[in-house]
Amino acid sequence: MPSGPSNTGGVTIASAAYTDRFKKDLKKYKKKDPDLYRDIRQAVQDLLQNPRRGYLRFEKLQGHEGIFTVHVRGNVKISMDIDGDHATLRRVGHHDTIDSNP
Repeated sequence: MPSGPSNTGGVTIASAAYTDRFKKDLKKYKKKDPDLYRDIRQAVQDLLQNPRRGYLRFEKLQGHEGIFTVHVRGNVKISMDIDGDHATLRRVGHHDTIDSNP
């Protein structure tokens, strides 16, 4: 599990865990699109090192209390819950999927 202190807009991320759904989504990309899989893994590392990296566009997901997203590339996003300084990565997928069912 990656860990490392980060801060963005008052949110500090020191550690992260993955839901079973996130792992399932990630596994799908590993088989379907290995380049995107690597980009997703890199985005998770970057989130923990410095979530203010411009390409991540860390933001609160509108209409879903306590859920945040980062952009991986193109239309692919990662959703997460943040409790204190711990992020739980919930899903990874196309932005339409994440925005409607994070």
